[in-house]
Amino acid sequence: MKKLSILFSLMLLIMPTMNFAQESFSTKEQNNHQRTLIKQGFPANLLKNYTLTPIELPQLLRLLAIYNTYEQSHQLTLGYDAEVGDWVLTFAGKTDLYWAKGRILPKSELAHVDKYRSYISYQWSEVPADMRTWPLERLQRFQNSTNPNVQRTRTTYHGQFHHLLYGGYDQKSIEAQLIEMEFLGTRLKMNKLVAPALKRVEESILKEKARDASLQAFLNTLTNSSSYYWRNIAGTNSISYHSYGIAIDINPIKTTKPIYWLWERARNPEWFLVAPEDRWQIHPSVLRAFFQEGFLWGGSWPQYDIMHFEYRPELKELARLNELFK
Repeated sequence: MKKLSILFSLMLLIMPTMNFAQESFSTKEQNNHQRTLIKQGFPANLLKNYTLTPIELPQLLRLLAIYNTYEQSHQLTLGYDAEVGDWVLTFAGKTDLYWAKGRILPKSELAHVDKYRSYISYQWSEVPADMRTWPLERLQRFQNSTNPNVQRTRTTYHGQFHHLLYGGYDQKSIEAQLIEMEFLGTRLKMNKLVAPALKRVEESILKEKARDASLQAFLNTLTNSSSYYWRNIAGTNSISYHSYGIAIDINPIKTTKPIYWLWERARNPEWFLVAPEDRWQIHPSVLRAFFQEGFLWGGSWPQYDIMHFEYRPELKELARLNELFK
């Protein structure tokens, strides 16, 4: 199957913008934001006597999105190390990881924060990116950043957060976390963290299929899906989410339409100007089923990977939180 190439840091180009140009909040704003954070799950004791700034608020929303998503499944607790001056995520009361501006690092790596990429480096989106609408300067930056030499020199995630989240640190330990399941007629291996959500995706699709002939027609155009495969993202030093068993590709039997940016670039130098409606289309009911369960869609990325879905419910939660603070 294809090698994925997802340039995570490029997605910063499409991160949601929030108007935090001011240096500080008014007392009223400060109180309102803290009340909302607490209402949404941020531990109240950690915000007592804490001065929230416009620069810090987006970081706290990202932190809260992760905390809310994985608190129960991973016995995650949130704290603050006053000596270091940073937030701390603790797994099962044993392993501390520091926020480090989203890098999520062990204490020993805090002096090397610039070596690593922020864990949340792209946003939740349910619509395809249309690069035709971008300003020329942004489009030129995007084109330059897809250069293979640039891809190979990008920073990577530290890794320990992924290891704790997905239950393993190498191929052998990850494979111990996999379970076999069936999805739309294909036998797959998925991480046990994700398998229940993917099962609900299938149930939703099959339920809708019974009353929508167009969905049945779409499903008839698909071949086997693909999931776990231990590898790096093509052209990078980063581990693919397929390697953790949390991603799945649904594959067409055949299509002549653009489906994956690297394949399309090989035949069309202006692959990024292909209109979303001219790319391979996934039935809306299939998309909705995946979105409902917290799967991020590769078709929404500028480097579109329309077949690809990965389990990232924390990004959906972050999108919800961002809406509250617009």
